[in-house]
Amino acid sequence: AERRLLEAEAAGRAAADFVALARRALTRPLQAVRSGADSLRRTAPALRAQAERFDAAGAGAQALLDDLRDLADLDAGRLRIDRSVFDLGAFMTELAEAWAPRLQARGLNLETDGAAALPAAVLGDRERLRQVLDGLLGHALDVTDVGAVAISAHALRLADDERRQDDDAWLVRIGVCDNGPGLRAGEAARLFTPFESRGEAPGRTGAAIGLSVGRGIARLM
Repeated sequence: AERRLLEAEAAGRAAADFVALARRALTRPLQAVRSGADSLRRTAPALRAQAERFDAAGAGAQALLDDLRDLADLDAGRLRIDRSVFDLGAFMTELAEAWAPRLQARGLNLETDGAAALPAAVLGDRERLRQVLDGLLGHALDVTDVGAVAISAHALRLADDERRQDDDAWLVRIGVCDNGPGLRAGEAARLFTPFESRGEAPGRTGAAIGLSVGRGIARLM
């Protein structure tokens, strides 16, 4: 059993190394595609729509490579969570400001709740938290055709017997809610399974890699 475990760990590390190598090899041509699209957008206004499609495709491919790298690192036990102090309320405000234009472009409203009452300073991984929430918001945008997407954030101060070594410990709950069609029985588990189709309408994205990575990061936090 120990030998099989060591072999599985070695295979996980090898897979992570391969994905990292492939990502590095593909990142440069993707950057060239996006740079060319940006140049085309600036110099040929008549082709702006096509240039934006090229850029969006390049950005999507880069995001997929990043998700595959993180998924491989999670499987190999390599993904690490940083701990630094940041302003959670300001973070939530920035998140809403970044996503509002994308939702509005689809005719959707962005609703927020609770950001003003959050602790000013929390200890955690700001960038990884943003990655998790970007994945959830991206999914919400993908499945919502009308209505709104909501972001909520609430903090609860822990009782003395629930704290560890922290003098001032809080439990923070952040949620993303959408007006999408919902899930049928049995689909919830598949939603966070990488490479599983989510059974959505034609034209929707199908591989829930980013959501799977987000769940892994949340568990590490």
